[in-house]
Amino acid sequence: MKGWINQKLAVLFLGLMLSLITGSHLLRLSMERDDIWWTPETMLVTLDNSVNRLDVFVKNERLVDLLDGHKLWVDTGDDFVAVTKEDIGFRINNWDMVRASGIPEFVMNTAGLMLGLVVLLYGVIQQFMKKEKSQA
Repeated sequence: MKGWINQKLAVLFLGLMLSLITGSHLLRLSMERDDIWWTPETMLVTLDNSVNRLDVFVKNERLVDLLDGHKLWVDTGDDFVAVTKEDIGFRINNWDMVRASGIPEFVMNTAGLMLGLVVLLYGVIQQFMKKEKSQA
């Protein structure tokens, strides 16, 4: 009888701990900030390194073509200076990639939470069934 009580308490404890741990991980994942995933200003992505993520157009012409043809100029106040590829840098928001990389963790924690809740429910049902049998 005593071993049965310890087993039921172990099931309750296991279900509770699994639910709390995985639930806290899910809470942490859902509360992550989405505004901190920009490329740092000190590590701007160059135009050559950004071709697989973006293509910039100015007046229906590709920025790369404008720069190669020396058609883009900046007024410095004293004169006009041609803009080169080295003058261009991008800050990219990587939140979509970060969010997508967290999907497996989210799925595993959700499955763990569901398993923990099922085990916890099983332990609670066992606890009530034992009380009903002892009262009868």
